Amino acid sequence: MKKLYAILFLAGISSALSSQTTLISSTVNNGGFESGAAGWTIVNGAQVNQWFIGSNFQCAGANGAYVGTAVGNNNYNNTTSVVHMYRDFTFPAGESDITLTFDFRGMGETVAFDRMRVHQVTTATTPVAGTQLAIGTVIGQANYNNVAACTNFSITLSPANAGTTQRIVFSWRNDGSISNSPAAT
Repeated sequence: MKKLYAILFLAGISSALSSQTTLISSTVNNGGFESGAAGWTIVNGAQVNQWFIGSNFQCAGANGAYVGTAVGNNNYNNTTSVVHMYRDFTFPAGESDITLTFDFRGMGETVAFDRMRVHQVTTATTPVAGTQLAIGTVIGQANYNNVAACTNFSITLSPANAGTTQRIVFSWRNDGSISNSPAAT
């Protein structure tokens, strides 16, 4: 059994057959947010709303990833924005059960105009600020929004990922109408 943990919020991948091996953990300094942005790529560009990693907002631990208009807030502006945060994961060969787990809190609009999505893409795909990734790469729920309290989510990934390196992308998108903060945490 293989588990990909991301405490966002994020960050962990683990693998277990008869025991559990954590590839990334939110609770230790091996790539989770407790060690800052190490291993994560943030793609904000000139967008008004941006991803940050730090101790200002988190669901668990001392650090987390969150979207805001500045490092000290978790609010978003209703100026259209698309921003991404990603990391490449190498899944051990032979794994048949792979799970991504993360904590999420964020509002957005009740419809899917303001929301976070989780994508799985090849390492040849580089997210671009201001541009949404293809809908066909979404894993888990179509949209993560309207969650007032930190909630744990799990996404079962295909066993075909075993023995490959894939890019997991967390994307925040909001339109230019209503803003209903907080953004993703």
